[in-house]
Amino acid sequence: MLKAGFCRLDVSPPLGIDMPGYYERRCSKGFHDPLTVTAIALDNGEEKAVLFTVDAIGITMPMQDKMKQAVALRCAMSEHGVFIACTHTHTGCHLDGSDRMDADYERHFIRKLTDCAQLACGDAKPVQVYISRGEAKDIAFVRRFRMKDGSTQTNPGLSNPHIDHAIGEPDETVQLIVLKQEMGKEIILVNFQVHPDVVGGELYAPDYPGFVRKFVEEEMENTCCAYFNGCQGDTNHVDVRLPKGSLSKGIPIARHMGRVIADGVKDAYTRLMPVDNDRIGFDHVEFWVPVNSGSAEEVEEAKIWKQDFISLPKGEFLKKYGSSARKKQITGFRLVKLAEKGCIGFDCTLPLRVMSIRFGDIVFTAMPGEPFTEIGRQIKATSPFAMCVVCCCANGYEGYFPLADALDGYEGMTCNYKPGVAETLIEKAIILNKSLYQK
Repeated sequence: MLKAGFCRLDVSPPLGIDMPGYYERRCSKGFHDPLTVTAIALDNGEEKAVLFTVDAIGITMPMQDKMKQAVALRCAMSEHGVFIACTHTHTGCHLDGSDRMDADYERHFIRKLTDCAQLACGDAKPVQVYISRGEAKDIAFVRRFRMKDGSTQTNPGLSNPHIDHAIGEPDETVQLIVLKQEMGKEIILVNFQVHPDVVGGELYAPDYPGFVRKFVEEEMENTCCAYFNGCQGDTNHVDVRLPKGSLSKGIPIARHMGRVIADGVKDAYTRLMPVDNDRIGFDHVEFWVPVNSGSAEEVEEAKIWKQDFISLPKGEFLKKYGSSARKKQITGFRLVKLAEKGCIGFDCTLPLRVMSIRFGDIVFTAMPGEPFTEIGRQIKATSPFAMCVVCCCANGYEGYFPLADALDGYEGMTCNYKPGVAETLIEKAIILNKSLYQK
């Protein structure tokens, strides 16, 4: 019989920590709400697995590996059974082991993560497992647009008369998993997909995922809730049809989004279906992908662009570089970042990893960055499992993964990889999940 346990702990960083998510530097100055880590421990007597969801923008693969090893040691389990997903809140921190992070906080975070896993394991009780699906309408919008001049633009602004059409459709599906403990609580796992860049500013906040948890736990008796974000690389909360000047950021919008998703959860709960819950399994595949690096000369030029963007007074970078400023800004950051990983020249590759964890007829699949909506659609559509949850920023954080036909625009310019990376991720995930289903 499957046992499951739940724990959530506060992992809020100290003030003054760098808050990434934009190119401009932001340092945290306070709190809207605490940032948390949530763990769901799974144990069938033969294997253990732990699913984490973290209020952070991302955790890089090397940092994830450290965390998995620590959890495995503490909980006497395989590190391959540790699944760490981030909500990608833009009012959190990025755990990447770099100088901009506080080393003391990183050590503290790993300790709290392992504490959370241990406490979730200690909470484990026999469960019955149920699934359902619902919808959350009109809170996720594709943010990439074909303009009337044929160009592609990300976030073109409200009521922009030059917009022709959106490139793609959002996935408005709410996926619900309910683990009903014997003589205990109901553990509610929620999956939706949209960028958590709603609150903004310099105060820590879990963004709309925090409101999903809050509303579910307040309004569904004897529940505890975990939110897992899906494939959101090309979506956000902005409805460009609204008139100029409409409120487009802030706590009220995040609260509304949490409200809509929680209502979708409550509606889906009325249609719960039991699923098999006997087996636990996990597997992963690692592969090397060609990267979008530059020559030594291009890297040196990129260093100048990056430094100019950082050091010049606001507005001066645009004056200096004119219409090419945006491209130079993005290219500068990308090439310097890749060079710091040793990627200089045109034949470089970097590793990526796709992993999946199954329990019964449910599978969680980790995408190590920001996949576009269509990636999630294709992986879910071909999955043999009764429910497939594809998580962004899970098992690593390696940037955007646009499809080969979506390389124009902001996401394509920032992408660390050459065309085909998204298609490779889809292929690897489909094969992995079909193999895991047979085990």
